[in-house]
Amino acid sequence: MMDFKLPVWVSNHVGNEKNCRYPHECEAYDADTLKKCFSKDHVFIKFKDNYRSDENFMYADVLVLDCDNTHSDDPDDWYTPEEIAKYFPMTRYITYTSRNNMKQKGDRAPRPRFHVIFFVERITDSQTYKNLFILIREYFPHFDSGAKDAARFFFGNPETEIYVREGSVNLSQFLNVDTFVKMESKIYQGRRNDQLFATTLASMTRYGVGEEAKDWFTLQSSRCEPPLDDKELRLIWRQCKKYYLKISKSPNYVAPAVYNGKIDPIWSEPIPFSASLKELFPVDEQEYWQNMACSISASDFEQHYNATRNTSASYVRTIEKVAAIQQEIDERIIDLVNLCERINREIDELPNYNEQLVLRYRYIDEREWKEIGEALHQSVRNIYRIHNNALKHFHVPT
Repeated sequence: MMDFKLPVWVSNHVGNEKNCRYPHECEAYDADTLKKCFSKDHVFIKFKDNYRSDENFMYADVLVLDCDNTHSDDPDDWYTPEEIAKYFPMTRYITYTSRNNMKQKGDRAPRPRFHVIFFVERITDSQTYKNLFILIREYFPHFDSGAKDAARFFFGNPETEIYVREGSVNLSQFLNVDTFVKMESKIYQGRRNDQLFATTLASMTRYGVGEEAKDWFTLQSSRCEPPLDDKELRLIWRQCKKYYLKISKSPNYVAPAVYNGKIDPIWSEPIPFSASLKELFPVDEQEYWQNMACSISASDFEQHYNATRNTSASYVRTIEKVAAIQQEIDERIIDLVNLCERINREIDELPNYNEQLVLRYRYIDEREWKEIGEALHQSVRNIYRIHNNALKHFHVPT
């Protein structure tokens, strides 16, 4: 059984959506204590003064999403708590059924409806929480899109059903680090097919269908206890290849060579910063003429002064040249400021907040990919994918 401690803040109510106070901290550590904590309205975020609001967000150690199976009316397309593991291999999570589980809701037939609790590295601001929610929905779009409010609460359900999925990593680790080395030495009967499928698919996603993935599959199959026969192994390998081909055709997929740093990602850079910002200002020329003006001393000027001569000659022309260059620089600065404002407005028009952040960090703040990933608590691979999507949606300002 998975070893965990899950803090839950509980209200005195059941089904009261107007309540904002969750004064009772309930620590769950098994199915029975989970059910007790979930029997009344509850939240998974620590709020200041236990008052639920976005402004009062203090920290969260879990991310909670809903799977209501509204993407299809075909029961064969519905997901179960156990099937979530196929998309989050080796990741530990907990599910519990919602109050509308297997109930008619509007014109929708009864179907599985449940909440999924992923353990994460502690999050200390609401925007990061929302960003992570958006990222997970992009990865697995069958989670409910309308449940991203960081100040969200969950209705109590005394009849909830608990499912605990063991895993070796949390969601943050699944997204950000190589988890392949953190697995147990043996895969025992009852888990062999699922775990071999999940880990092989993960290796294909990272390495492609090549020798590295085959070596990985061979290594993992040797851990099965008792061993799977060759027919079963060939079937699992074919299933992994078939599913991987679907993944690789997704527009969000990052090719293995890019992910592993063997080649740089290929995209056209639509934001015209490079040409604009690299255009040289005439600062060297300005400095030259300023020095010329300063080098004309008063004595020199008086020595060559003649009331009948045109005194607007070299000295005045030098001053005018400095002024003209300064004006040109000022105009170019204004042009760049206006360009930045237009680009900022276009970025603000992007429908996805993560795409806005990535473009702004990359082109406005000029951050490195790794820095952007750290700021958004995401892997560089995911940053590449978000950036690629952002470029498709971005309109070049004219």
